[in-house]
Amino acid sequence: MRSRFFVSLLVLAMSFAAARAEVGYPSGTQDFESLTVGQSLTAALPSWVFFNVPPASPFTVTVANDWNSIVQPRTGSTSTKWLRSNDTDATNVQNRYYSPEIVTQGEGTYHWTWYIQLETTPPGGADTKPKLTIQHRDTPTTFANAWGVEFTATGANLTVLGIGGTAGSAPLYSLTGNTAVGQWVKIDLTANFCSNVVSASANDGPSVSLPINLTGDQTKLRFCYRGEGTGNIQRMLVDDISFEVGGSCPTLTPAGMVGMAALMSAAGGLVVLRRRTRVSG
Repeated sequence: MRSRFFVSLLVLAMSFAAARAEVGYPSGTQDFESLTVGQSLTAALPSWVFFNVPPASPFTVTVANDWNSIVQPRTGSTSTKWLRSNDTDATNVQNRYYSPEIVTQGEGTYHWTWYIQLETTPPGGADTKPKLTIQHRDTPTTFANAWGVEFTATGANLTVLGIGGTAGSAPLYSLTGNTAVGQWVKIDLTANFCSNVVSASANDGPSVSLPINLTGDQTKLRFCYRGEGTGNIQRMLVDDISFEVGGSCPTLTPAGMVGMAALMSAAGGLVVLRRRTRVSG
């Protein structure tokens, strides 16, 4: 009887761990550690979506365990597996992948963290830039970009686009030093619906922020790679994608609302904030 009890506990614990090994509500992380090296995204993670407009273009997403041509853990971690997206098609076709949909309860904030390594220099000039974005449901059957990080030939920018509000961009980091091509970079991104700003930081450094005004469904969202567009070629690694929600927005008194309006007006749209490593609330 005791052995059956402990076996049941073990099965329950393993099931719980498996269920938590994915982005989800109220928090969760996809660390890719249980996957098989060389598997395609569709085989490794059927709940994720791989999209490549036919006829199939040179775009693949596979499980990898090497970087800088060496099989080795990610810098500063014990992580040994991640996704490699390899987009070598410079024509204007749809190359994308998405995480499963997350449904929240309309909390005041949410927070994403992921690690990225650019294996090649992103396109410059007028070419379309590769992006890692957060999408929200725009209609009952479609998602649309809201905000995220785009990568250029010289650096990475926090962006607001699509249904996220007034389009904007703020420099996040340059492709030099410990954020250069071939280096692992930690990216944190927080959407705050209490103050209507989205902020991001790199390697636990200072945050940059932009105003947002989401026109989609706040409670339904997903992580995605966007590689479509003319000239948009890129090879990158992505690891340890995690999500968590924060608390509800505080109730403001009329005086507090006036003060918040004055603060946002003085900020002038683009705000540089000290990074908060966790979601407030």
